[in-house]
Amino acid sequence: MLGHVISPVLGGVLTQFFGFRSIFWFQLALGSLALVFVTLFLPETLRNIAGNGTIRLKPYQQPLLACVKSSPDARFNSNPETITLPPTFISFVEPLDLLSHMDILGSIIFGAIAFATVVVVIATTALCLETYYRLSTLLVGLAFLPSAAGTILGFFFISYLLDRDYKFIETRYKTTHNIEEDTTVSLKHNSDFPIERARLRNIWWITFSFIGATIGYGFSLSTKHIAIPLVMQFLVAFGATTILLANGVLIADLCPENLASVTAVINLVRFCMGALAVGVVQLLFDRLDDGFVFLVFAMATLAVTPILVMQWMFGVKWRIAKRSSSEKRPLLDRLRVLLVGSFDRLPSWGNIWGKLSIKRFSSKLWKSFRGRPPSRDLGGDTWGKNLLLRAQSLCSRVPSPREIWGKVR
Repeated sequence: MLGHVISPVLGGVLTQFFGFRSIFWFQLALGSLALVFVTLFLPETLRNIAGNGTIRLKPYQQPLLACVKSSPDARFNSNPETITLPPTFISFVEPLDLLSHMDILGSIIFGAIAFATVVVVIATTALCLETYYRLSTLLVGLAFLPSAAGTILGFFFISYLLDRDYKFIETRYKTTHNIEEDTTVSLKHNSDFPIERARLRNIWWITFSFIGATIGYGFSLSTKHIAIPLVMQFLVAFGATTILLANGVLIADLCPENLASVTAVINLVRFCMGALAVGVVQLLFDRLDDGFVFLVFAMATLAVTPILVMQWMFGVKWRIAKRSSSEKRPLLDRLRVLLVGSFDRLPSWGNIWGKLSIKRFSSKLWKSFRGRPPSRDLGGDTWGKNLLLRAQSLCSRVPSPREIWGKVR
């Protein structure tokens, strides 16, 4: 979040004094400097390659400075056959298995919608301020400083709030379960610990403040005082930072053993949702007033807030049910359940054809005679009466659509 609001300020300064091409020269210089530092100093930390740091790596696996003088702790030669694991398709799609868990999926969706909303606010700030207030490039860049201040304050505020709420819930949990105060509570050994309530205890009023600030920002752009949208922008950045950090901490608590995979999935979903929101915002600007455009995104955030209520009420039950399952299926089976699990209960074409063929040939007769008891004495031997008798007997044996659907299911 901090990078999103600092970069426009720096870009405005460079564009105002050196032209817009200076932005790209600055990016080239900064990227080259980062590449030099990575090449010189960044060590290899992947345990599949470096182990616990005591394995002597190949020259191409070390930074340049380490090639000159190896670390004294590197005593053992590496064996690529036993240490280095080549990437496979399973390892590539394995993080997507996290989306099959209800609690994690709900948290990721809520965070992605909130992220998309704040990205729309940041992406359209320059256009809105130039349109309504005729600001220069430098002033437009400086207008992002309230967002930067909101991001920094939101980081420290939610850090303090999360620590306080966790201690409060932990103390109450120890009191309820008669646990000593100096005992450390962890989800690994205390699966019924309400970590969702510890992380979401104050998220409700922060979420509603964020939604209100987004709506207020959209409708304040038409006012004559630029201070109003800047204050709303500060509140939007403050609320978004607190929401996203609390959301990320909760997901990390739910999957402490797969932090790298969780981070990859969170970034994938959030940035895809943000790209989608930025792609459609211009279409909304062409059809709606600016205030109603931000109202749409605020309502989208409001629409996913029931996920927080569900996590508050059922989060512990979902975790216990997930951990109590002793059967561990392979990854391909879990992906199959995630992607095509809803089709497993569908019948085959042979069963459908066998069930529906009787009704296909007798549908008209069934509509006419369904529900009538078969006549045994029609008072004659005429051909029409005999046909009616046979039709009634046949229709009495034809199952109803509800019976057919029950058997198919």
